[in-house]
Amino acid sequence: MHAIKAHFATRRKHRPSAPQRREGLRPVLQNGPVRGLMSDSPTPPSPSTSGLTALVRRLSEVSVVRFGVVGVSNLIVSLAAFRIANRVLTALVAQGIAYTLGTLWSYYWNRRWTFQSQGKVASEASRFIISQFAFMLLSAGLLGLLVDHLHFHATLCWFGVSAFVTVLNFVASRYWAFKPAT
Repeated sequence: MHAIKAHFATRRKHRPSAPQRREGLRPVLQNGPVRGLMSDSPTPPSPSTSGLTALVRRLSEVSVVRFGVVGVSNLIVSLAAFRIANRVLTALVAQGIAYTLGTLWSYYWNRRWTFQSQGKVASEASRFIISQFAFMLLSAGLLGLLVDHLHFHATLCWFGVSAFVTVLNFVASRYWAFKPAT
């Protein structure tokens, strides 16, 4: 028992104070659609940086993690739009509206933050819009079938279809729409 108390006492001595932890998080709060989660550039952790901050910095270097963060924020925007529109419109039309809003949101953040693209906006935007249009048709068609014709629960179907389309969307965005310059 004494060893356990000594271990925690030692950990408390080496733990940064609240102001030090806040200062260590300051670089993390600079960029991204969910500003409290990721940093823009990889920085080696300093001795006063908490383990959580270091983990967040390492994860922020991975484009699939950034894509996921943008996707979660897009999910909030799109789901809210879908639920509001679906009160007065069919699921197919509501998804078209929601997907359009989500496309605008995700183009901005994926270009700027996820893939940090330096390519020509016109060519990237056209490839992105083409892929998003195809995914909108796919998701709206699947939701129209599942909700309007087979009468499954609209929100549950929306989550399932969105998960499926997200995987396809990452591959298309990474390797086609925002492909790195060669």
